[in-house]
Amino acid sequence: ASERARRARTRAADQPRNSLGVFTAATGAVEVISRVRSFEFPSEAGHLLAYHLEPDSGAAATPAARPATAAQAAGQQPAPRRGTPGTTLVLRDLRSGQEVRIEEVTAFAMDDSARWLAYTVTSREADNDGAFLRNLSTGAVTTLLGGSGAYAALTFDRAGRQLEIG
Repeated sequence: ASERARRARTRAADQPRNSLGVFTAATGAVEVISRVRSFEFPSEAGHLLAYHLEPDSGAAATPAARPATAAQAAGQQPAPRRGTPGTTLVLRDLRSGQEVRIEEVTAFAMDDSARWLAYTVTSREADNDGAFLRNLSTGAVTTLLGGSGAYAALTFDRAGRQLEIG
């Protein structure tokens, strides 16, 4: 049905959305999480789940739909158009149910041992853009690259010791 809707070129808001199902073996319950763009389990730590949400259909998706800034209201020229802000990345510990939400994420990757989460941010505020590394055991975040930029794909080496930012 999803592929059929895309072929019919329906409006994006009317197309079916991807969902993620999380099965809990102890209870037999299935939780369905809507609007999931992608997800990842590290191969050596199956209790951690990271999933990246699609944009909220009610969110301002275009610069014209956003409120005017103070500079624009004063008649000044707007800043050059920036990329679309990222969306929410959710880290969930499936054992405890605890979640951490990271806003405006555009790309992410976990190393196989679940020691590190790398992610990039495209924010509504250019100063918040960057590439970041989160220690998954402590929650400490290190800025790898900061400021306005075009941060895209992330790849860990097999050992989880090196990260490539494309």
